[in-house]
Amino acid sequence: MLFYYLSGKLAMKTENFIVVDVGGVGYQIIMSTPSISSVGAVGSDIKVYTYVNVKEDAVDIYGFLSAAELTTFELLISVSGVGPKAGLSVLSVLSCADFALAVITDDDKAISAAPGIGPKTAKRIILELKDKMKTQDAVEMVQTPPAAKGGKADARSEAISALMVLGYGNLEARKAVSGVYEDGLSVEELIKRALKALSQ
Repeated sequence: MLFYYLSGKLAMKTENFIVVDVGGVGYQIIMSTPSISSVGAVGSDIKVYTYVNVKEDAVDIYGFLSAAELTTFELLISVSGVGPKAGLSVLSVLSCADFALAVITDDDKAISAAPGIGPKTAKRIILELKDKMKTQDAVEMVQTPPAAKGGKADARSEAISALMVLGYGNLEARKAVSGVYEDGLSVEELIKRALKALSQ
């Protein structure tokens, strides 16, 4: 990644990309359909999180309106056989929270609804990302000491970590998990409920 975000004036908006004027330089940025619909009017100020894809014959910039969306995109393209266009296709039909929920609940039909994503690719996405979203390694990102195994705080920490892997902020993830926590909930159910709360 060459730069994390671009901030400037929205100079142009088309069906597939926008152009952001940054200090007199117009950057063509490819975005999902929902994001393009949400960027506002031409001439307005805009901040776009970016992913730069360098190929032999071209350099493409992909844009996202939130850090969570960028993180989800990067998770998608980390899956073997899923390129930037396919990743953007998924984000055109599913929000970050809906995509995460589809992975956690093995809903390959929701993912394969994206143009260019077949059932086999959808299943591969779920297979490769499910553990990554729930990985215990991500607990290191949480700014609290790890709790004892099997404890309430441990389930909460895993759920918070999974949300942070998806790009949600520490406080945002904590608030969502605390708001839906009940005794006896599995980590998966806790993540599922927190994602539903975040998507509302």
